[in-house]
Amino acid sequence: MQKQDATSILREAIFQKELELSDQGKLLKEDFNAVYENFKLVNLIKNALRGVIESKEIKGNVLDIVIGMATGYVSKKVMIGTSHNPVKNVLGNLVQIGITSLVTKNPESIKTLGSLLIQSIFKRKKSDINSMDEHS
Repeated sequence: MQKQDATSILREAIFQKELELSDQGKLLKEDFNAVYENFKLVNLIKNALRGVIESKEIKGNVLDIVIGMATGYVSKKVMIGTSHNPVKNVLGNLVQIGITSLVTKNPESIKTLGSLLIQSIFKRKKSDINSMDEHS
């Protein structure tokens, strides 16, 4: 009777270890699939872009670049317009590149200058309104 008890205890222990091994195998497969998904090229790119988008420093730099490019484009359109003259087009492109570079490299100075300009415009409007009210 002692042998049967030892044998059944041993079988039960083996069965428990097999269940444990099966569970560990399933977890290992899940982990492998998760790692495999993370290392797919699309997911690597997506995760890299997410990191870039969430970075405040990069957001500021991208915003400065976009503002610089927009300012350069608008400057070119204001100065040259829609000319078919190749010389004017080349000059317009040079102006656009120069202004874009200037604005992109000096965003804080441009922001300060812009805010001072806006403040002076609003001060003039307020003083014009006040002088109109005094004359009425």
